[in-house]
Amino acid sequence: MFSDRPDCIKLADEIYLFKGYIPKEMNDKFVKILDAINPDLFWEDTDAIEWYYDKMSPSIPESIELYEKVSELIYPEYVINPQDKIITSRPGQEGMFVHCDSPGHDHADMLIQTDSYGTCSLISYGVVTYLGDFTGGEVFYPLIKENGEIKDGKAEYPDLTYKPEPGDVLIHHAEHPYEHGTKPVLSGIRYAYSCFATATSIAPHTFYHYKTESYKQNIPDWSPESIKKWQDGPNG
Repeated sequence: MFSDRPDCIKLADEIYLFKGYIPKEMNDKFVKILDAINPDLFWEDTDAIEWYYDKMSPSIPESIELYEKVSELIYPEYVINPQDKIITSRPGQEGMFVHCDSPGHDHADMLIQTDSYGTCSLISYGVVTYLGDFTGGEVFYPLIKENGEIKDGKAEYPDLTYKPEPGDVLIHHAEHPYEHGTKPVLSGIRYAYSCFATATSIAPHTFYHYKTESYKQNIPDWSPESIKKWQDGPNG
């Protein structure tokens, strides 16, 4: 279990931090790729949540490298479905609204976004990798005290808040009371590779599970053909 790793920092029950998990050279590689993209191309108008409209990158095939690095962190207990886009926050844009990553098991009827892989109501954790240098952009948990305890609602307490640094991976539980949001970026660009982790035992086979035989057979390398199979899944 990832929480048993010696490099795991526990910020609260079910909120875990891995400092600098992504090597600097990998961080720099992706920042270079992302910085070279015209800001006008960071646009997602098919998502039901308007906040993403001017913040979602186009498909980045190289993100399979990030996917495999993050998958290795949570393997074998959890798998993440393919993610080939990166969320970008710039100065002048609003911080992310407070939300949970999942409505909970058996609550797929509450979803307001397209659930391409059928995992959104099954996930256990949100897994976010941070790239780039920026100020502001802190993650905060309004129902968690700064000491990691759950708020009792009887008094005001400072929120648990964390300022991500390049290469950090933050893992938090997907359901209530782990609602979270982000503060506006003040300078620089905040790149977030956001994934969802589902227990391997219940994850649907709508995508190739990392390190399984089907993954090895269908995604043997990072060729364009492999990446397309990675993105599309078995039914693509």
